[in-house]
Amino acid sequence: MEEKNYFIMLVDTPCGGPTIEAISVPDLRANRGRAIGGLKEKYKLKLILTPGNAPEDFPARDIAEKAKFQIFSKKFIDVLDQLQVDNIEYFDADVTYEPTGEQLDYKVANIIGAISGLDLEKSQVIYDDDDDDEKFILEIEKMCFDDTKMKGNKIFRLQESIMHIVV
Repeated sequence: MEEKNYFIMLVDTPCGGPTIEAISVPDLRANRGRAIGGLKEKYKLKLILTPGNAPEDFPARDIAEKAKFQIFSKKFIDVLDQLQVDNIEYFDADVTYEPTGEQLDYKVANIIGAISGLDLEKSQVIYDDDDDDEKFILEIEKMCFDDTKMKGNKIFRLQESIMHIVV
């Protein structure tokens, strides 16, 4: 049996930044795995550092996330294009790295597709079962994937925990 490796993209901001400050953004969510299409409004964003941190210690990264969207650098988009990843919508963004004023080449990325890919028998999950009608996964301590559910996708959101991006 062929062994497969999967990676979880972590978009957590380092303690010193940079974090995204939204100047002007459309009122929609680009992190639910559903296509948006036809967006005309441009995102206007700043990447900021925690006061007292130096830009050379906290440079802009290839991936950053805000509550409703994530941005990918041109460098990262080029890698995904070379891998023929075809399930991401990109939207224009004006991104300024605040410490230096530099304009950065980023786009807002909407990963289309959420797959229920966990093998719940082999994974270790903690459920939030406060609601009697519906329980959802609060935390995943160990992930095991069911390869039959991956459908050849190279990048997708994990349906069981939509903020996890699997590559």
